[in-house]
Amino acid sequence: MAEPIILSKSPESGATGVYINARVVVNFDQAMSPDSINDNTILLFRVLDYQVMEKTFILSDNNFDVTIVPDIAFDTNTQYNVVVVGYDQSNTCVRNAGNEALLVHESWNFTTGDRADDPPVDPGDVDEEAVDRPVAESPVTLVPPAASTTDLIITQTWPDNYEANVGTKNVDMVTAHIGGPVTITFNRAMASGVAVDQSWVTFVAESVDGDPTTPTTVPSGYLENDVGNTLTWTPYPYMGNDYLWNANNEVTITVSDHVKDYLGVEIGNEYRFMFTTPYRPYYCTVPRIRAVIGSFIREIPDDTIARNIYLNSLEIYNIANTIYSQYKWDIDSPTFAAIMWTCCKTQYDLLYAKLLDMASQGPGMIKRLGDFTIQESTDIQAGVKGALQKALDCSNAWMKLILGKYRRAKAKMAIKGVASPATPPMRGVRTWTLETGRDTLGANKNLQRRIKSPGIYSDWS
Repeated sequence: MAEPIILSKSPESGATGVYINARVVVNFDQAMSPDSINDNTILLFRVLDYQVMEKTFILSDNNFDVTIVPDIAFDTNTQYNVVVVGYDQSNTCVRNAGNEALLVHESWNFTTGDRADDPPVDPGDVDEEAVDRPVAESPVTLVPPAASTTDLIITQTWPDNYEANVGTKNVDMVTAHIGGPVTITFNRAMASGVAVDQSWVTFVAESVDGDPTTPTTVPSGYLENDVGNTLTWTPYPYMGNDYLWNANNEVTITVSDHVKDYLGVEIGNEYRFMFTTPYRPYYCTVPRIRAVIGSFIREIPDDTIARNIYLNSLEIYNIANTIYSQYKWDIDSPTFAAIMWTCCKTQYDLLYAKLLDMASQGPGMIKRLGDFTIQESTDIQAGVKGALQKALDCSNAWMKLILGKYRRAKAKMAIKGVASPATPPMRGVRTWTLETGRDTLGANKNLQRRIKSPGIYSDWS
């Protein structure tokens, strides 16, 4: 048995003045499988806002003809779209009695008029109240129809732009699931099937902190649009894992300016958005930081806070397990003291950056509010300094517990990502010494953590 094809359809493509109580009829060249005729394989929706019409299907006695009966009348003077899904769009498609699929989908539009047919088509089969059925309600938020605008725009993406720490780490704690395929949603129906160009969406992965030793990857995948206004990029399965990425990656996604809608209209402007995969190590959380100092850092994005948490998590792991060779915990199982230090140190970093920003704007910040000019009190700076001192005291207290009996030891090399002193550092050498009781905010900071380049490079020459 050959694959089925569509011989005719009613209303025809581009038809106008269609009765608001009309039925849609699709005629195939052979008997179709009733099990393959459903809401997932034949769609009827309003082009204005993609509102799907509730409907029932009636097959002819020989299963050659499929009649679509909407549950309510069409809107007047409104464009509708019919899609008969073929194998080029989805494996879930219409099939004949021998389970062979319609190879290429059919999609066409028609426009209603302002009246119903009287009497309705096939009155014996139609509810006597069919003509009086209510017209579909107008959508709460109207999306401009394609006919009234030439602008094709992106309305939403997943992940959102600058979304941080997306997904969950895999069992090996190095690679990660981002939680699903990447989706890009537009303001109207997009090209589908073979019209979708795989070069429309491209990816670049980089280390979140610029460290070249961090593994980066973009899984191989494919772009598709089954039906509607959303392009979906799905990675190919890899060893049973559909969404395999590396941790600590910043992924930048570029949407080509050649992306087309179902009418062939191009978007015309290149679009970029990014997200970060799960951070590792990650000993604190953004909500926890905001719960403590949220009033001071409202304008700081989650991703900025998450990156700072990651860098401090990595630093405390190196301090305890590399500088002092304690090896007290696995990188994904920190001690409670390490968790607390990471949170306190992150608070300190953010508050210090906030204080510097406020100082650069002079004594008090001037803002314009309508016809009024207001100046924020310098008391805000005093509040930041108080919170800053608390964060500093907190981090020092937990550092003493982390170092324990090694706290008087002479600091050794601490090189990010390097556990052996035989390996040259990628970027300078970090050292750490504890502050004494006389050290306070604004005092001499010679004893605090600092980055320096000691005279040890000759050992590697």
